[in-house]
Amino acid sequence: MDPKISGTDGTRAVSFWIAPEGEETRKNCHFFAKKTFSVSDVPESLELKIACESYYLLEINGITVGRGPARGSSTIYFYDTHEIAGYLRPGANTLRVEVLCMNIPTGRNIPLQAALRVECGSLFGSDDTWAMGLRDREWPGEPPFYNMQQGYCEWRDLREEKNFRRVRAVIVPDGSPVCRRRLLPAGIPLPLEREYLPGECLFPALVPEADLSDTRIAVLGDAESHAPAPDGLESALAELTLGGDHAVALPVPPDHGGLTMIFHFDRLISGRFEVELEAPAGTVADIAHEESLLPGGRLRSDHTATNPTYNHSDRYILKEGRQTAGNFMVDRGFRYVRLTLRNFERPVVLRRVRGINRRYPFGSRSRFTCSDHRLNRLWETAAETISACTTDVFTDCPWRERLFFINDFVVENRSALQLFGDPGLHRHAFRMIFSEADENGIIPCVIPNSRPSLFFHGFPADTALGYILSADLTLPLSLCEYWLYTGDAELVREGYPVLQTMMQTFRQWKNERGVLELPRRYCAVNNFFDWSFELNGVQIPSAGSSLMNSLYIIALKAMEELKVPAGDTSSDFSGEIRSMQDATWREFCDPAGGFLRDCREYVVNREELDLCGVPDFGKAKIRTSRVAQALALLAGMGSDPARREILEKDLMSKENFDPELFYGSFLLLAMKKQGLFREALDHIRHFWGPILDSGCSTIWENGVYFSGKAGFGGSASLCHGFSTSPADFLQTVLLGVSPAAPGFAEFRFDPVPCGLSFARGTVPTPHGLIHAEWVRKDDTIRAVLLVPEHTLAHTQAGDFGPGEHEFSWKDQSRT
Repeated sequence: MDPKISGTDGTRAVSFWIAPEGEETRKNCHFFAKKTFSVSDVPESLELKIACESYYLLEINGITVGRGPARGSSTIYFYDTHEIAGYLRPGANTLRVEVLCMNIPTGRNIPLQAALRVECGSLFGSDDTWAMGLRDREWPGEPPFYNMQQGYCEWRDLREEKNFRRVRAVIVPDGSPVCRRRLLPAGIPLPLEREYLPGECLFPALVPEADLSDTRIAVLGDAESHAPAPDGLESALAELTLGGDHAVALPVPPDHGGLTMIFHFDRLISGRFEVELEAPAGTVADIAHEESLLPGGRLRSDHTATNPTYNHSDRYILKEGRQTAGNFMVDRGFRYVRLTLRNFERPVVLRRVRGINRRYPFGSRSRFTCSDHRLNRLWETAAETISACTTDVFTDCPWRERLFFINDFVVENRSALQLFGDPGLHRHAFRMIFSEADENGIIPCVIPNSRPSLFFHGFPADTALGYILSADLTLPLSLCEYWLYTGDAELVREGYPVLQTMMQTFRQWKNERGVLELPRRYCAVNNFFDWSFELNGVQIPSAGSSLMNSLYIIALKAMEELKVPAGDTSSDFSGEIRSMQDATWREFCDPAGGFLRDCREYVVNREELDLCGVPDFGKAKIRTSRVAQALALLAGMGSDPARREILEKDLMSKENFDPELFYGSFLLLAMKKQGLFREALDHIRHFWGPILDSGCSTIWENGVYFSGKAGFGGSASLCHGFSTSPADFLQTVLLGVSPAAPGFAEFRFDPVPCGLSFARGTVPTPHGLIHAEWVRKDDTIRAVLLVPEHTLAHTQAGDFGPGEHEFSWKDQSRT
């Protein structure tokens, strides 16, 4: 589909953006569009292209074909492509598309208006002849928020399912904002759906009569009292954990009350919860989602103490008879689901309960196994975390927000390349990032740009909310790592000019002493590095920090690498790198104490820290942070022996506070760079070990100052892609495989045992799989290495070309 109307040329039909007349800006706009078409013979293959603002469900002849689309940016729509020949029959066929556009800005969508576009080869395209209906009785106009990141909760009255209003389909004018956004192919495979049964049904209980006119359903579900369930109900509900169709009858509660129960899935579901049941009309099903339970077995859905919009619950008013309820259009993330049924005067029969995982189908997979079973579990846990945090793009967490943060991406990008080796989603993510750049090259922290959805108060009118400038400075590093793992110079050439513009803007923010001093308007609450500062009761001021300057130098070093595949023969970043290293050291090295400071002086802003959920302001007496030393070492400030001694000492000093799991990634990279392998492994075991010991199958958002759910007032995530950095250490240090030239044309096999007796694994590359294994006995390492075609391996035993090689070497110095 072209961004403008396509002409009829014998192979393509004319297609337009279409919308429901007069209702295209309605809040929480649900409409359907329908097209009947005929085929005399069903073709072997037929592709249908579809785009919409903001969610669709596609059906052909009553069968669900798919959901989407891949999210875009504030300048791009992406269209999905579905193969539909298998759904067609000779003669008449019916295509139906359900569309949801909330028409409010959220972290996932910045809607312009409700609109749909479809094109199906030469058969048909969307136009004003399509039948269209508005479903405003089934889906009310302004239901409660689920949260500000995901928008409205699903509040659906299934009794009104067939009671829609006919509206006319109109063609969106060519000059409208919808048509001005570029329309591009998503270029990634559609998410893969897998169905799972719950492992347990927990804590059934009776609840009292509720005021069903009260829209605070999350508050209601958390606060209402529980009474013992009727005898035998708990064992009957256990049937729903088995396959097949069941008939678990729920008795009518006394005094117009209801019944509640919790379904526990043995894994994190990123997708949908569905319950199939028979119920009398008017029965109310409240469904709440969480990752864990509170002590005592209650599930918390009301998180408004953390954010006034955090009401993690949906409501469905049921029709008569057999039906399916559950999140219909917008994905949720959960391990536990609370189902509360109310307002029924004859028994409800539960037939089936399921969770539907909807994730990006990574095309390949690395492997890692060693003599430490906990590290093997850590590898698998990191892989499960990244998988759960990917659908149509990388997201921070499945449960709370589901946002594409560019600061999280610095870890997610590296981890996913190492865990899966599938570049498609990375390429798509980078193109979204580049499309969102302002004229000065600065890119908002959330893609699409969610500035209108943020409502922090008390800042100057010109404050540019929605930016985390430290995140911008990680983008050259992320692109450089992508190029190294994939060899994709084409994407580098696309993104390099955007990054050049961004770096020039940062360059203009240097003060007379040659260090960065950021404009106050960009900082607000988002002068952010790692939650460890806020969780120690302080913040980094906009006036300047060693951390931001170190990140700028790291970005310059990456730009120096990227200029080669970008074809930039005129830029030379080496001089600026040296001058920035010296200026940063002069500015932030404490001459009396002989250490590198984070900043000149921390700030304590109680109102802003309260937004971060910090319970104890200024609770720590901070000398400096370990992450400041890590970033300085990665920026090359340790090339001078005297500086290196200072930085390495403070990198490992217990006097200096630790980063949280997110910026722990830079700490591990710095330890690896300095050859502190044992120390890095100890750090991993200390902070990631408790996550493994908890039995959780994914890695938490917090694990240093708060553990698990305890962070952010109990609203922290138990699945966060930015906490997966140990995957790098396991693959590049313990297994010992890392790229030495773009696309693994050359790679290093240089394992450091760190006390392990063996390790083995596979690493996907553009040239095929690297198979590596080693066994250490006494001071000898014996290895087997399979080198793919068109690659060269550098090892301590020499260089090896394609083929399988067995060799050994003495290793006495780094174990």
